[in-house]
Amino acid sequence: MSTSSSIESALRFRADRLQNIRVTHDGTIARRTNTSFFTRGLVFTNRPIRINEKVTFKLMELSEGLGGFVYVGFTSRDPDNLQGVTCQHLAKGSGFWSWFFPKELCGTRSTLFYYIGEGGEVHYGVDGVEKGLFEGVVRTNQSLWPLFDIFGNSSGVRLIEAESRETRPKARANRKLVPMMLHETHSRNVRIDKNVAQRLDAKYTQGYIFSKQPIKSEQSIVIQIAPNGRGRFQGFVHLGVTSCDPALLNRDDLPDNVNSLVDRPEYWVLICDFSNLNCGDEIGLDLAHDGPITFHLNGGKFKGVVHVDATLKLYLFVNVYGSCQDVHLSTCAEQSKVEEKECVVCYDNVIEAALYRCGHTCMCFECAVEQWQGKGDGHCPLCRAVIRDVIRINK
Repeated sequence: MSTSSSIESALRFRADRLQNIRVTHDGTIARRTNTSFFTRGLVFTNRPIRINEKVTFKLMELSEGLGGFVYVGFTSRDPDNLQGVTCQHLAKGSGFWSWFFPKELCGTRSTLFYYIGEGGEVHYGVDGVEKGLFEGVVRTNQSLWPLFDIFGNSSGVRLIEAESRETRPKARANRKLVPMMLHETHSRNVRIDKNVAQRLDAKYTQGYIFSKQPIKSEQSIVIQIAPNGRGRFQGFVHLGVTSCDPALLNRDDLPDNVNSLVDRPEYWVLICDFSNLNCGDEIGLDLAHDGPITFHLNGGKFKGVVHVDATLKLYLFVNVYGSCQDVHLSTCAEQSKVEEKECVVCYDNVIEAALYRCGHTCMCFECAVEQWQGKGDGHCPLCRAVIRDVIRINK
């Protein structure tokens, strides 16, 4: 298996002549043809899976009063050579892994997913939120085809994309994004420039970056995925917060497996793992004053919430991995409640400059001049108006 960044065909069910399965709707739906048989519902996907690629699906037409739900799993045996077999047959040989999907998560309105992590561990969750790991690990040095065994009260399964692109909103014209500066500490396979992080080519792990300053109560953070890119690709990011000051970290301390961070002595919380991201997607994070962090994709419907210890100074961290190339971090100016006396660029000096002609006072004099004549492209970071002059003020 690999984390190749090449674009592959969409994950679909194989349209084989199966014992008790009919595949329809361009390979996205698999149904048991004879629901009086509560077994013989084994179906495979059309291609092997990649590490960290989510298999996302919904159950269809659950029958009342019947036990059972769905097996999910993987096989390293080519489905071309598995015509007419059942899960029971596969279980007797090698190269086969399967699990009951937790019954309490299953329902026709739930979006379920599972995937293989970099260490061979198999994650599962519902509605975009991680719920746990299946028992055991999978050998990842070989091709692995996802499989479903549809039985019991489940009469069908529908494959879907991990995140729907139909709900992506148009950018609000009056929204003001302020760059969220990144700390100089980062892992070895990523480069940073102010608020932009770019993963090095052909390097699929060790893409950790940190916010330069602790996040603030009532702050809204926007993470843009390759906003200047085009097309579709399988991008991935881990998000979390930590009480560890990035200045005290050595890049060699950062693990390949992000789940190992919680074993460190500092306070680390993994907020969410977003997969199947496309160019132009936006992840939003909002920190409430009493600790909950809500997260969502593309400004759409609510996706999840994580409770953190708001009494600590918490830094945001992002792990850019898989095929995701670059991310841009910003805060939403109309909601971020920026301190009046703190420069929004360096966060170190007090505000002592006014911009002509827009009139905004948001930077120290040094950063304002740099924004005007240097790397800031000559535009106000709040409203993007052209800077004509910088005036030193005393506040």
